[in-house]
Amino acid sequence: MSHNYFTYFYLSFLFLIILNINAQTPTVIPLELRAQYNGQYDYKIVGNTLNEVDNKLPGPCEMLSESSANLNLAPGQTLEAAYLYWSGIGDGLFDPEIQLNGQSLFADEINVVDPQQNGIALYYGSFKDITNIIDQQGNGLYNFSDLDLNPIIGNYCSTGQYYAGWSILVIYKDTTLPTQQVNVYDGLASVYGQIGDITSSAIINIQNLNIINTNNARMGFLAWNGSSNSFFNESISFNGNLLSNPPLNPSDNPFNGTNSYTGTDDLYNMDLDVFDISNFIAVGDTDGNITFTSSLDRLIQNVVTVTRSELPDATVQLTNFSGIGNCNAQSLSFEATVYNLNSSDLLPANTPVSVFVLDENNEEVFLDTFFTQNIIPINGSETQFLTLAIPPQIPNNTTLILKANTLEDGSQPINEANVLNNNFSADLIIPQSPAINDQPLTVNLCDDVSNGVFVNLTEFDISIKLNPKHDVVYYQSQTDFDNNLPINQPDNFQINANTTQVIAEVVNPVSGCASTTQTIITIQVANIPIIDFYQGEDLVICIDFLSNTIISAPILDTQLNETDYTFEWFLDGELLNFTGNSLEVQEAGFYEVIVTEITTNCQTSYVAEVIVSSIPDFEVNVIGQNFNQNNSIEITDIQGVGDFEFSVNGQNWQNYQGESQLIFSNLPGGEIQVIGRSLAGCGQNTKSVLLLNYPEFFTPNNDGFNDTWSITNLPDAKVFIFDRFGKLIQKLNQDNNAWDGTFNGKAMPTSDYWFILNYKDPKTGEPKRLKANFTLKR
Repeated sequence: MSHNYFTYFYLSFLFLIILNINAQTPTVIPLELRAQYNGQYDYKIVGNTLNEVDNKLPGPCEMLSESSANLNLAPGQTLEAAYLYWSGIGDGLFDPEIQLNGQSLFADEINVVDPQQNGIALYYGSFKDITNIIDQQGNGLYNFSDLDLNPIIGNYCSTGQYYAGWSILVIYKDTTLPTQQVNVYDGLASVYGQIGDITSSAIINIQNLNIINTNNARMGFLAWNGSSNSFFNESISFNGNLLSNPPLNPSDNPFNGTNSYTGTDDLYNMDLDVFDISNFIAVGDTDGNITFTSSLDRLIQNVVTVTRSELPDATVQLTNFSGIGNCNAQSLSFEATVYNLNSSDLLPANTPVSVFVLDENNEEVFLDTFFTQNIIPINGSETQFLTLAIPPQIPNNTTLILKANTLEDGSQPINEANVLNNNFSADLIIPQSPAINDQPLTVNLCDDVSNGVFVNLTEFDISIKLNPKHDVVYYQSQTDFDNNLPINQPDNFQINANTTQVIAEVVNPVSGCASTTQTIITIQVANIPIIDFYQGEDLVICIDFLSNTIISAPILDTQLNETDYTFEWFLDGELLNFTGNSLEVQEAGFYEVIVTEITTNCQTSYVAEVIVSSIPDFEVNVIGQNFNQNNSIEITDIQGVGDFEFSVNGQNWQNYQGESQLIFSNLPGGEIQVIGRSLAGCGQNTKSVLLLNYPEFFTPNNDGFNDTWSITNLPDAKVFIFDRFGKLIQKLNQDNNAWDGTFNGKAMPTSDYWFILNYKDPKTGEPKRLKANFTLKR
């Protein structure tokens, strides 16, 4: 026998069950209907004992651990179901794992009895559905093994009532058969009484018959602990008629270790027998009784009956039923379909179907009974749409039960084939609307740009829903709510109106139920005006840097009235002792104003930088000698506060950014204006500089351009002009300061001419003389 990890836990679980069973082990487990087959069905049964001899005869007290039997279904016999039964001494706990053709199996069910109620001589019967195994392996030899009960046989040897064995019951379909009803009953019925007590018996009631033909009616059974050498008051009867099959099964010793299917009598302490009951049943019978009697221990594990019975079989199912009712439903609507399957007769009209639900104590509460409207043919059905009221005491999570062919009192007025399949149950959830905090909410928001404000509505979830697992759904208007058009992005919802009302409901995401009331959220948006102190210009305090006095200062004006707003002013983060709507500044720095709207308490703030600047002061020096054709000046000793720029005659401005000097080159001769101004707009300073120079040529052609030659800006200067031969042509002075290119009224030719200039240096006043030449061009 193999033992594995699974076996260990199976035994542990089984041990707990058997301990409970042993505490109250019954004398009998009544045989009850396990399965019923209506149609062209029949059965075949095989098996074998593990006893080597009749245990009432002298011999060693021991049993085998395995045995075999052949199973053969004929062509045309199609497997429908297969059940494995095994039984033996003990409570089934000692060796619960067996093997069938090498495959380890555990029982689906174990029944334990104590016929003598002494707590010592227990017997058990096991059941296992092996339909899949038989379907896979088919016909052949089946070996049952690994059941070794010899270690616990000691308590049974003295009475000679030890046994073990197994059997396979196969239900098959054969289209050559007439319509039949095959009933399978199982349990572990103990038949035991003292000598002379003939009243000990086990009775099986066969119900739901409608016998139309008595031919080939049979009753087979699987029994244990029988003996052909020790028996008393044994009998099997059907409807009060003794059954026998002599010589194999005499009427007074039917439990005698025989196999009626194979005709053998060496199935020690085990009986696989079948009796013809066709003479003891009549057309029209609707039930029958099988009675087993014995004064010695006999155990019946299963009974199979085959009769020609035609009956309908009412079953019911819910169709198109989700298991979830409407929210807060006081009624339930569903489709129920009544079937007549696995049957051999019509199901009459007016077959009742009763509907029940379970209350909080799991007690059935009757709802209603409906009736089929039509005769339902074999393999047919009928569907009805029903609406039933739900009593208030029914819990939200319950079970809906439909019982075919059943009235409110549980009675079944229609004689049918199988009463085990009448009930249908399904989980039923009656979802309730989630709770909600529906107190109105008012929210004040501020919009400082007057173009709408974005709101995260989900921040209100925690205030609205009472269950964190529920959802909150928001709607922009009552119309959207009525049309089920929720806000798609509640975490980024834009509000453009001054006042908006949003509707919120709570939804259970599992059931889809919504709260019966809603929360109204009123959102008020106050528009905070825009503050701009700059107005496109820098904020500058203009000062006289020499005296450090303020020439002009900006006013930081919010353009807001003090009736509707309050003001807080800060300079470089320090609160100022001033609360007006405009501030005339006296210091440079970062100014901040916080404005609060008195009604809505909305705030906005604005930060501006105020700087200090002044008009620059500077010196201008001419670079190089007078009458230098490449005139240049330098600006030096620049003083002031702020950033400056400089130009000559208002052209080609150059920024001053901390250099020690600025140089302007290639300047025209004459008086020039050197300008220095504040980049912050505080004004400018202008200084004049005289640059001495003379024209290098002139063109006296009366076109209005360069028609004369002269030296300007030297009022005391005297000029003498000579031709190239040294002849004095013209003398210029304060009264006659320009030459028109003529001599004695005659135009002089194109040529170079020389001049001598006597003048006083404008800066030093010293006498100076310059000799140079220029060109006359015609």
